Amino acid sequence: MGIDETSKDSRDKAKTLQLWDGAFSAIHSSDTSPEHCDTTQERINKAMLQMRLMEVSITPKMHGMECHVVDQIRHTLGGIGRLMEHWIEQYHQIGFRFDMAYCRVGSLKGQADIRSSVEKRGMHPQVQLCKKMLAETYEGVRKKRKSAEDNKQKAKIIKREKRDDALTQFCAKVERSSESKSKIETYVKAMEDIEDLEEQDEVETKVFGDIE
Repeated sequence: MGIDETSKDSRDKAKTLQLWDGAFSAIHSSDTSPEHCDTTQERINKAMLQMRLMEVSITPKMHGMECHVVDQIRHTLGGIGRLMEHWIEQYHQIGFRFDMAYCRVGSLKGQADIRSSVEKRGMHPQVQLCKKMLAETYEGVRKKRKSAEDNKQKAKIIKREKRDDALTQFCAKVERSSESKSKIETYVKAMEDIEDLEEQDEVETKVFGDIE
């Protein structure tokens, strides 16, 4: 492929992305007027024409966009923007969180009643105002707490690296005697179920003594 062909290919791809960007923007709109629907179909048609000119395979999803999406927009109050694939995935995640939160309630009706009550309270203007005030009040506190947690985590990582390096040096120095092997085996077995760094340090000191 020569330089001119490469340049043309890049322009075609850029044009395709631009056309689809306009089409998706129209599809996500809540406007379902006849004029908007006609404009949306025109944008989709142009994007599909560009795909065919580039000899790109037309997938079932593209066929659905071309032939069915605008009809769905015309007959759906508020449009179908919130019914797109990425929104459906988000709804699945939200639904899963609610399922886990209320799974102990028992009946599906009981879960639905609690969820409905919680969502109703959450939409109350006074509740939203209180949430906003709390968020603004504690924003600085959360940032400080996160910073402190990050520093603590960094300190743990540094400590772990130093401990691992010291243990490596120790293992390199010890003689291949049965006593040394026994110590290492004891250490490995003791460490299997311990995650706290201070407890690990205590085990190392007990098994190997002070490691400088």
